[in-house]
Amino acid sequence: MVQIIHSRMALFAVARQIYRQQKLVRINPAKLDVLAATFDPATNKPADWNFYLPPALQGEDADPAAIFYIMTVISALQFCFWEKKADGSFTHWSYTNKKGESKLGPVGMTDLLLDAYADGKFPGVHLKAGDVSAVFPALLKGMPMARQRAAMLKIMAQAYRNGTLTDLVRALVDDGCVTEVASNMAHMMPTLFRDPFLRKAQLALGMTAQNLRSKGHNMDIELTAYADYRVPQVLRHYGVLEYAPVLAKQVDGQHILPANGEEEMAIRAAMLVATAYLAEKLNLTGPDVDSWLFMKTRQDAAFKANAKPFHLTVTTAY
Repeated sequence: MVQIIHSRMALFAVARQIYRQQKLVRINPAKLDVLAATFDPATNKPADWNFYLPPALQGEDADPAAIFYIMTVISALQFCFWEKKADGSFTHWSYTNKKGESKLGPVGMTDLLLDAYADGKFPGVHLKAGDVSAVFPALLKGMPMARQRAAMLKIMAQAYRNGTLTDLVRALVDDGCVTEVASNMAHMMPTLFRDPFLRKAQLALGMTAQNLRSKGHNMDIELTAYADYRVPQVLRHYGVLEYAPVLAKQVDGQHILPANGEEEMAIRAAMLVATAYLAEKLNLTGPDVDSWLFMKTRQDAAFKANAKPFHLTVTTAY
């Protein structure tokens, strides 16, 4: 059973302890400072994630509860968009949106959900849990772990319909965006959000808070960065994370790392320690550091051309 951490500082303390005890990943302090020096507040504006929302929710007067729900559904389904075949080859899922554009992985998943919203078929908002069972298996066909995703959508639709998320939204708006709310999400919906580092729950909260902040809401954001596969890949590309030869061979050879195993936890813990340092040095929140680094996967030509593979784990956590 995965233990659910209840605060940002407690979560960071766990990550720091794991980092200190393991011998598979090291943080290069000099490279960390070099990377920090490349941050330009004039050009590296915090993400607002408005492009993750349907047009009706992109205005300044949009309902925070509706924004939070959309972000929560999108975050819940952001995991494992690849499959390794018996012959060792990989397939990466993509989605062709209404504009005829083919989008890979998490971007494709977001487009699929926004297209469903435009068609009046969004779980919870338009469809009851039973309706989701009828509509989404066809939409998710061919996607890795489609059955798990369909089950999650049913849970989300039910939670929206019965008001399960109401108290979470109130806590988010009244008390600020804190890891304790992510912990509550994991307790309420463990199938979706139970994870040692609360990645998806914090992602939903962080994107919501950053979006509301961009619309004039005064949002305190006390979250870690999101421990997944992309930001460790970025940090390794810039020399911040250094993998031991045995781990580098596994990751670069695209071997599957066990979920919650020593290798995976070492990578995720080191990533959290490194991003916490960047957040403190740059006077940013964990989510702001995360979005800055994540955007490098889309905007940095050298990264896209030369980055080594990200680590692979079959998990619903990220």
